[in-house]
Amino acid sequence: MWLLDRAIHEYSRPREILTDHGSQFWSVRRGESTFDAYYQRQGIKHILGGIGKPTTLGKIERWFLTYDLEHARFSFHSRFVEYYNYERPHMALDYSTPAEVFRDVPDVL
Repeated sequence: MWLLDRAIHEYSRPREILTDHGSQFWSVRRGESTFDAYYQRQGIKHILGGIGKPTTLGKIERWFLTYDLEHARFSFHSRFVEYYNYERPHMALDYSTPAEVFRDVPDVL
């Protein structure tokens, strides 16, 4: 959860977090997961994506596909992430980069 702590410190606390039904996020047998306890302490609403609804988490699924297709061109994972967020135009973002779009979003997180 250090990554979420870091993101909160840098960008502010989100109102909600959307995850899949991975066992790290949700557990029927064990009750509340470590993540659920963390979200509750932080005042963040945890939303589980719909099962069998690929569009719910489509953007991150597309990120993984792009990573699989393009990461071999880069020496380091961090360099790929920098390229993806700051240099690579995205058709779904009207050929802007994620950094350009994020910069222009009002502070509503």
